[in-house]
Formats: sequence, C-alpha cells, structure tokens
Amino acid sequence: KDRQKNTSDDGITRIVNVSYSEKIVSVPESALEGGSHNISSLSAPASNTMEEHASSGHRQQLEIAQKTANLQKQLWNEFQSFSPSDQIKTLEKAKLAQEEFLEKMRSTPPGPQRVLIMQTIDGDVQKLLIIYKLWTSQNNSILGSG
Repeated sequence: KDRQKNTSDDGITRIVNVSYSEKIVSVPESALEGGSHNISSLSAPASNTMEEHASSGHRQQLEIAQKTANLQKQLWNEFQSFSPSDQIKTLEKAKLAQEEFLEKMRSTPPGPQRVLIMQTIDGDVQKLLIIYKLWTSQNNSILGSG
C-alpha cells in the first residue's frame, strides 16, 4: 500500500532516488608529459537540469526561431512591395548600414563594448541590416542554383 501511495499523482514531490557521480576528465598522454591520465573532480555533476526543463528551453528556442522567421518574412514582403527605384534606394542605404556596422564591429574589441553596440542599434538600422542580409542570401541562393 505504501508503494502505491508513493507513486500516486497527489501533487506532492518526493525524492525517490539519489545518485552520486564524479566528473572524470581524460587527458591525452602527450599533454601530461608522463603524469596522471585521469583527473577527477569532487564538484557537482555538470548536468543538473531536469529533462522537463531542457524540453521547455528547447520549446522556447523553437518559438523564438519561429518569431524571427515571421519577422524576417514580414520585412522581406514589405521590401518586395516597394517600387523598383525604392528597392534600389533601400538596398543602397542597407549596404551602407552593413558596411558601417561591420567597421564598427572590427574596430571594437570583443566583450561588453560590442554587446552594448549591438543592443543600442537604432530600429531603422536594424531593419536595413536584416533587409540587406535577406537580399544577400536571396541573391546568393539564386546565383548558387543557376
């Protein structure tokens, strides 16, 4: 009876099993120059997420990817609705924005400064960068398949 009670779905979380594991790292012999081959650690196991949390994170990543794809499609459709002359003007602005962005990234050392630059990009510039990326990938796929 106790066993049936422990497996019932009454909304109470119970710990039913605990296992201990150590991380063991194998190091190539050449890197150790004749020393020990295994290094063990008494720290906690590397993976401490429950399977449900991992699938929740995966689901969240898929939702973000879907929203990104929808936004890109919306921006591309908007660009396609422009007149040919407006498309050319927009592409010229987008190419200039891309070049300025890349130059700014090249001249900024990796780290917090780059992150700050990316976080503070103007919304109109972001749109131009996305349009340029989409236009470039669209033309590369056409040229690659021809």
